Amino acid sequence: MYIFFEYHRKKDFSSEQVRLGDDISRELSRRNRTDAELRKTLEELSEKLTESQRQETVSERVERRLQEIEQEMRAERQLVERRQDQLGRMSFQLQEVCKLKLPNRIVKIHFCTMMHILLFFLNLLREALLHQVEDLRSQLLRAEEDRVELQHQISHVAMHRQSYQDVQDDDRRIRMVTERYEREKQELEKHILDLKAKLSHNAVMSEVEELKRCIETKDKEKAQLVMHIQVNLRRQ
Repeated sequence: MYIFFEYHRKKDFSSEQVRLGDDISRELSRRNRTDAELRKTLEELSEKLTESQRQETVSERVERRLQEIEQEMRAERQLVERRQDQLGRMSFQLQEVCKLKLPNRIVKIHFCTMMHILLFFLNLLREALLHQVEDLRSQLLRAEEDRVELQHQISHVAMHRQSYQDVQDDDRRIRMVTERYEREKQELEKHILDLKAKLSHNAVMSEVEELKRCIETKDKEKAQLVMHIQVNLRRQ
């Protein structure tokens, strides 16, 4: 009986091991899929970020650098102000200490000398910080000049593009007028030929002359229109 129960217990244990193994395999597969999807998503985000960084304009980079320099100047200014406050407090404290009646005059002189040396180095540090602030201010001015120059270049390019577009529009209008004139001229010439073929020379002479005058008038109108457009282009 014991052997029977032991057999079933081992069988159940083996089945449980198989089930756990299957669960672990499924969980590992699910995690692998999740990791693969996550890596793919990260790669896509990285590509989009890289693309957006590449698409960043020069003016945006200059503007961002200006903001960074302003933040650095603000931090340096705050640091200098804190240093100045500390120097003021230390100077006052040292003056008070030097006024104390110490028992040993030599100790007092030595102490005050060391304090003066310390103040000397603190002043050097203050001057170095001020120099650094001036450097940052100079960088800010140069960056601002670069931004203004860049904005001027952008405006110049925009105006050039607009002027080029205006020239193209004017050329297109001239071409349309010329094509329309050529069509009308061809129609008139065809009409003249038809009249010559249908009617006698004497009967249509006056009409032919009138048509010729119309053609000459069209030529003059075309020349005046082209000249007017060219004058406007030169004025622009």
